Amino acid sequence: MYRLILQRLASIVGILFVVTIGTFVLIKLSPIDPVSMKFNLVGATPDPVVVAQIREQLGLNDPWWQQYLRWLGQIVQGDFGESILYALPVATILGGALPNTLGLVSLALVMGIVVTIPLGMLSAKYQDSWIDHGVRLVTFLALAIPGFWVGLLLLYLFGVKLQLVSITNTNGFSAYVLPAVTLALWICGLYIRRLRNAILEVSRQPFVQGA
Repeated sequence: MYRLILQRLASIVGILFVVTIGTFVLIKLSPIDPVSMKFNLVGATPDPVVVAQIREQLGLNDPWWQQYLRWLGQIVQGDFGESILYALPVATILGGALPNTLGLVSLALVMGIVVTIPLGMLSAKYQDSWIDHGVRLVTFLALAIPGFWVGLLLLYLFGVKLQLVSITNTNGFSAYVLPAVTLALWICGLYIRRLRNAILEVSRQPFVQGA
């Protein structure tokens, strides 16, 4: 048991390590300079001399692997650094977005559970029927269609065409509905099939047949 837990933790750490390196390299390959972008956002013309001085102070001229190791060491110590664009600690920015993120994820999970359990049970009960095939088709589409495209379609349909929700409102429950539905569709597509297969597998066990 403990060995399995350690293996899972090691795999998670490995995945995070690879993802952070990949993200870091992609950012370094981007032609956009963060220091120049900060000047552009405030409507000022970036002075090459000032930009070069700021880059030197921030260590942006160092090799990417040195920057990565420095960043990784700060992360381990709980220091997320300071945002160049907003001149605020990254931890403060993340803390401000955390309540909305938790609210959105919680609502999406509730929606996903409410839909997943009955549809998964229904699909397993009527195995290989038109109901089962219909549910499986919906789950396939939910996983196949990219989430950003689903979000745009929902905004266009319910926000622009039907005008049931405001696409500019960022406060209140209505602002969470469409993003939560977008996330919930992926959750349903992933776990309805798993629940269906689990129910079918258990139903074939000898103790269930005996009961």
